[in-house]
Amino acid sequence: MFELPWADRAAAVVFGVVAVLVLVRLVLSRRGVSRAGLAAEVVMAAGMAAMAMPSGGPVPRGAWLAAFGASAGWSALVLLRLGPASGPAGLAMGPAAWRRAAAPAAHHLVASIFMLFAYGVGHGRHTSHHAGGVDAAARSGAEYAVHGGHSGAGLAGSAGRPLPTPVGILLGLGFLLWAAWWMVHLIRGSGARTTGPAGSGRLVTVMRSVLLGPVLTSSCVIIMGVGMGAMAFAMT
Repeated sequence: MFELPWADRAAAVVFGVVAVLVLVRLVLSRRGVSRAGLAAEVVMAAGMAAMAMPSGGPVPRGAWLAAFGASAGWSALVLLRLGPASGPAGLAMGPAAWRRAAAPAAHHLVASIFMLFAYGVGHGRHTSHHAGGVDAAARSGAEYAVHGGHSGAGLAGSAGRPLPTPVGILLGLGFLLWAAWWMVHLIRGSGARTTGPAGSGRLVTVMRSVLLGPVLTSSCVIIMGVGMGAMAFAMT
């Protein structure tokens, strides 16, 4: 993914942890929280973790394409139902509420399409060598140095990168700006404190407040934004 074995291993662990944390939030979340949005985040983080794995992960590429296709379709449907900001939905909700509803759906749509493209061109799919001994290992190391460890269609034997430079830079900057916006959101809300009742239920209350709180929520989004921005630049 990032053309460095240690970076790919670290990314697989980080994105895997994010996927588990968001999945826990999905299970513990109550009404008022977009479960479909959380499910899209779980798929996104798990897909990034699998893409960074040396073997490409246990899930076949077709399953990831279907998952990200469903996520993109859901996000597009949400945006269509909201309509333009000047339409009935925007007038009824108010501009601020409309942006809060539309921004995550737009982000999920762009991110899902980006992941569809990445899996479609084989980004992150590593070559497996079951025979050939030292020669195969040497060829694998050479391929990793040239192609960053990715051997899918559109990468192997290609002199360039999968993404055109302007598109990759635009996507990379967009994901990084999304992460920066959430960083500002996290800093502004850092003064909020959640207190739970005294007694035996306090530990459970504290754990829920941490897992469902704004710090963990924003941190997961920031990590995903930075990771996807870095991947967009790596594919450029």
